[in-house]
Amino acid sequence: MKGVGFLNVLVLLLLREPDFCSGLTVTLSGVNPNGYIMNQAAAAPSAQLVCSYDLGSDTQPAEYVTFYKDGADTAHQIAVVKVADGASVKQNSYQGRSDVEVNANDPQYTLRIASLQYSDEGNYTCKVVLNFQQNTVTSSPQNLMVYAEPQPPQVSQSEVAPNRYQVECQSTGGRPAPTLTWYVRDAAGSEVEVNAANPQTNTESGDTFIASSTLERNATNEEPVTVICRATHPALSSPMSREQQLPPTIVSTSTTSTQAPTTTTGYISSCEIVRPSIIALAALALMKILL
Repeated sequence: MKGVGFLNVLVLLLLREPDFCSGLTVTLSGVNPNGYIMNQAAAAPSAQLVCSYDLGSDTQPAEYVTFYKDGADTAHQIAVVKVADGASVKQNSYQGRSDVEVNANDPQYTLRIASLQYSDEGNYTCKVVLNFQQNTVTSSPQNLMVYAEPQPPQVSQSEVAPNRYQVECQSTGGRPAPTLTWYVRDAAGSEVEVNAANPQTNTESGDTFIASSTLERNATNEEPVTVICRATHPALSSPMSREQQLPPTIVSTSTTSTQAPTTTTGYISSCEIVRPSIIALAALALMKILL
């Protein structure tokens, strides 16, 4: 029985990889963890992903380095690099993109996208294959995020019932859609978060989104309310807000018009017509007869 126990321990030791003898390791780095803002400057931003490897205890040299996006098969390949001469071949839809290139400086390989597109958003990996397929290792994924700054929120209001108002807030052009939050400012000037009337809706518009949210509140001239729609977004350094007073301020105006007097119509003032007195005309006619 003691012999069986010793054999079991020996098998476990043989199967266990020694800590001091590790093989090929591959890492991918360089992606901005804060993402890339597409509409912040006139030109689109660029990105560089650096794939590096360490042979460790492996004795065979690296043969190929391959970059992938959103997958690990040939349909998701970006470019394949032959380590021996550093020559790279772009794959799939990247063949027609002049802004995508790979620079080889063994054991580092840099995938450069000079002009990012919205479609470049996704998870990237790189794989290193040693000669004779002795070992193949794929890096951990790097998530490349692209953003678009949203436009400032716009608000509109309508009275849906006596002293009850519906306020709609909308922000366009964001990717992803911004988060819209409602606040009410009290008499002391403090802002209190309130719930929207309905869940926020996000509608696709090309590569960006239209975010909409509505709020309903009671308000009177004696007890007015100020509501605030606030938009937050990963591409914004600080939130954007828009206020709406309820009831909305109404400016009343009055106009008058005058015309010069005429012999037939009399005077026109503020749309009121004043005609000569009938009694006065009759008296004038009687005086002419008597004379």
